[in-house]
Amino acid sequence: MDNNEVKFFYCYDTQMQAFLQRKGFKHVTKARHHKTGKLFMLYILDNQLRESIESWKLAKRIIN
Repeated sequence: MDNNEVKFFYCYDTQMQAFLQRKGFKHVTKARHHKTGKLFMLYILDNQLRESIESWKLAKRIIN
């Protein structure tokens, strides 16, 4: 895999989407999965987004 390749994150969790939006992340597009019809937001995956996803997962584990 080339280091210059753009990686994406498909977010299907509406609570996580709201969290990312509050953190200032902008989605590339909003669409529905072609088979399930489930709505997702597509983000460009960079280190800052990766860190926010990890903090979301940690916070969710603490709450649950």
